[in-house]
Amino acid sequence: MGIIALLIIIFLHLSTIVLTSPSSQHRNSVRHPISRPLPLPLPRRPDADQKPVPRKPNKPPRHQPKYHLPRSEIKQILKAHNEARAHESEPLYVWDESLALYARQWADKRINDCRIVHSNGPYGENIFLAAKDHWSIPKAVKSWVNEEKYYDKESNVCQPGKMCGHYTQIVWRDTMKVGCARVKCEMGGVFIMCSYDPPGNYQDENPFASHEQ
Repeated sequence: MGIIALLIIIFLHLSTIVLTSPSSQHRNSVRHPISRPLPLPLPRRPDADQKPVPRKPNKPPRHQPKYHLPRSEIKQILKAHNEARAHESEPLYVWDESLALYARQWADKRINDCRIVHSNGPYGENIFLAAKDHWSIPKAVKSWVNEEKYYDKESNVCQPGKMCGHYTQIVWRDTMKVGCARVKCEMGGVFIMCSYDPPGNYQDENPFASHEQ
């Protein structure tokens, strides 16, 4: 074997070692999405000395669209929320038609795909998607409340691999108003959304403490 051929073999062998070295392999690192009790972590609150940017008030349309649920259903929705809040000795929610309209308008946009996509608006949001039409808004709220068992009050986090952010929004002390909507998906099933004002689930804040400034 000639010297040139030997050098080629050695070069190819070293190249193989480099290409298969563990340090050169591509790796994915995904942070656990529920390290905090938040389904959608909101930004931290702005500093007290930070001045808000003034905005021109929006003129209300002449014909404001309306969305009304039956009064009996609204009572059941409030009951499902307020039982959880009363258990923590918190102020009870009141129904807000503008929040219900906001939820309905966003739900209407999701009828075709019915994906769990948040509006990224100014309110807190809980979204529920079900493959069966029999799910009502009160039933969805109760399923959110049942997340309490996955929430650790002492550490203010969810149990590993569990979701509890819908529950923490429901019992967020500073939230006072709620409005919900439900639509049937084009491909079957239902999309349910509740909007909350003021929003909760701010990072590193306890849902049971007052954060009013």
